[in-house]
Amino acid sequence: MNQAMLMKVSWNMCTRPNNLWVRMMPSKYKCEDDVLPVIDQHRQGTNLWQGIVKNWEHFKPNLIWRIGNGRQVRFREDYWVPGVRNLKHHWIIQTNVRENIPVCFFVNANDDWNLDRMTKEIPLNIVQIIKSLRPP
Repeated sequence: MNQAMLMKVSWNMCTRPNNLWVRMMPSKYKCEDDVLPVIDQHRQGTNLWQGIVKNWEHFKPNLIWRIGNGRQVRFREDYWVPGVRNLKHHWIIQTNVRENIPVCFFVNANDDWNLDRMTKEIPLNIVQIIKSLRPP
């Protein structure tokens, strides 16, 4: 299938959640009904669905979140830091921090990044990138 068309279909799945065909996908193909669908690589389906599955591995890493208030974007799991796929692969040590902890957890009471908390979890070069971003 045409990769450009599959990219557009994938984009619409993420940006137009109220479209009927997008609402149908989670029930038909058992992908999570979330802001960013979880595409199951092992599901069988139509040619279009198989194209979406194959294309998803190229599509998802090129997305980046706008973090807004930081409550819906997961600090470790989502692609929100420019140039960094996600932070779970950069975690320094295993800690008790939940995997789905929101970005706002790393913002202090003064609405600045909590750099002390971050430097315990991720490498300094990535902390510097985050520091250059506006906190939620």
